[in-house]
Amino acid sequence: MEYNLAIDQGNSSSKLYLFAGLKLVASRKVEHLTASAIEDFVAGKDVRGAIISSVVGDDAEVVRRLAAFPQHIVLTASTPLPIAIDYSTPETLGRDRIAAAVGARDAAGGSAVVVIDAGTAITLDVVDADGHYRGGNISPGVNMRFAALNHYTARLPLLDSDGEIPDWGHDTATAIRSGVIGGVAGEIEGFVKRVANRLGCKPQVWLTGGDSAMIAQRLAIDTFQDSYLLAKGLNRILIYNNENS
Repeated sequence: MEYNLAIDQGNSSSKLYLFAGLKLVASRKVEHLTASAIEDFVAGKDVRGAIISSVVGDDAEVVRRLAAFPQHIVLTASTPLPIAIDYSTPETLGRDRIAAAVGARDAAGGSAVVVIDAGTAITLDVVDADGHYRGGNISPGVNMRFAALNHYTARLPLLDSDGEIPDWGHDTATAIRSGVIGGVAGEIEGFVKRVANRLGCKPQVWLTGGDSAMIAQRLAIDTFQDSYLLAKGLNRILIYNNENS
């Protein structure tokens, strides 16, 4: 069986994914992405294509290892995509945002989509029904908001999302949790409403990232969740380039 390898290289760790066609068959998280880590992950597999999205820069050793596969892509602003990028500075658009947008667009089956990646930062991106990436927003993630309240005040404690989150707080801890999580939920709902008004249609809303499940519970709108949205987007980009080479 032939496989595709997709790699998401982040700031603190990297994730490796193996696909058979469109089906995700294996994944692994590594702290340090090296050629040896890639070799170990794909050992014994007939990998025909590989793609990497990196937010930390391209490692020469890793790129050389990927070049050994019959097809390989280092995702950049010039990589051919199954969506059009309507962004004033495509070279500054995060590769992870591109991949997640492609994954969400594919999952939505051609509908307009808002994709929300709730990680260290929260990104909210829009792809219209014609397959054009229209742009998006970047805001502080959940843990960053908790940390900021503690850092920039004299007496507010450092908390996280574990614990009671009522509609409004009845003590300092619940006031902070409700303010942070409720603020994120309101931000997302307001963004989706503005997108719907601008596009003239109701977009599908897709969530991914470490805080997506917790945030989804607080939203008063219909959403879809997929922890592997970025990986699936990378695989789709690889397939697209193979079909159009």
